[in-house]
Amino acid sequence: MACVTRSTRGTSSIFAGMWRIAIALVLVAPWQASADDPPSPPKPQSIEALQDTRLPPALERAIKKLSPNARLLQPSEVDAESCNPVPKTPGLVMADFNGDGLEDAAVLLKMRVATELLHFDDKDYRTADMLLAIFLNDGKGGYRVRRVSEFGNNIPWAYAFIDIQKPGTVRGLGGQRTLKHPGVMLAICEKSAALFYLQGTKVRELQLSD
Repeated sequence: MACVTRSTRGTSSIFAGMWRIAIALVLVAPWQASADDPPSPPKPQSIEALQDTRLPPALERAIKKLSPNARLLQPSEVDAESCNPVPKTPGLVMADFNGDGLEDAAVLLKMRVATELLHFDDKDYRTADMLLAIFLNDGKGGYRVRRVSEFGNNIPWAYAFIDIQKPGTVRGLGGQRTLKHPGVMLAICEKSAALFYLQGTKVRELQLSD
């Protein structure tokens, strides 16, 4: 009887090919699953990182000179419910406030934030000392500072912000004013609002609501 022998070389090659396919499927499957998943949201920036991107270097230096611990009020720190709508930069307004052709800045700063954590109406917060200041561009890489208004507030859930007031006629509780240059509106949400504007070298105030 003839003896039949089978070659194992072809069988080994088939098994090797099958193993390669199986390994490839294992590696590709997770990638395909992750490709179908929605992209992960970007990691939120810290308050300090947001501040760095918003403030020109010269203005940041001027603020640190005014107070090393001062920090710009951030959108995430404003009570969106009572202050709706919240400006994109509730702590920063940039315009030519005195008409000299140079860009100035108005900032709403946290000068001091208490360490004690308080709780009210299902909200945790800390008290803070706020300062509204106008930084007038001196044209030499620096600023002249005008301290405008100081008041207490909460962080987060701040109920205040600043915004631009365009030139033109503005009516307030004390009459009306005609602005030649932009001004700064300070809103204390659901309570009051005031306009601050430059007249010569002095900052004037017009109460808008009470």
